Amino acid sequence: MAVLNDLYAGLVGVRNETGMLYEGLIGYLQWVDESYRRLREVVSDDASDHLALGGRYRDLLAMIDLARSAAGTETWARLDKVDPSISSRELRLVNGALVDQIADQLLELEIATDALKAEKDHYARVGELPVADTNVLMEHASELAALDWGGWLTARSWGVHVVVPMQVLDELPGSLMRY
Repeated sequence: MAVLNDLYAGLVGVRNETGMLYEGLIGYLQWVDESYRRLREVVSDDASDHLALGGRYRDLLAMIDLARSAAGTETWARLDKVDPSISSRELRLVNGALVDQIADQLLELEIATDALKAEKDHYARVGELPVADTNVLMEHASELAALDWGGWLTARSWGVHVVVPMQVLDELPGSLMRY
């Protein structure tokens, strides 16, 4: 959760720097690089791609290349010194795409943070954890799911999670393993 919150705060900072196109682009590309590296340490590659690169990242890179070509090497190299009201259509297009990309990624980070918080809250309320031994499984194998575990344990509203140790499974005869 801390990683997502840090990345969100960093992207908000980048969004606040997008007044000058060059600074905004450099800040955004640095954010993507750091975010992708940090996310890969804690989530899957697909989730890292989704959260760090977003849906338009590759399109944005193509637009940057187009704008650089259209603006000319000299203008592009001095974008950090150019008036933010620069009239090049291509540069405005890149800036608009950058603003949209950042807004989309902020929303995706909010959604991911909310989903992670919901999962964390769900598993924080474990409920009751009875441990089924070999005798219980041998006597009630076909009806294990139907047993009133909650009634026996006076379980709270969030439920009962029956634990079956591997040792117990190893002790069962093969005919009961199908249950």
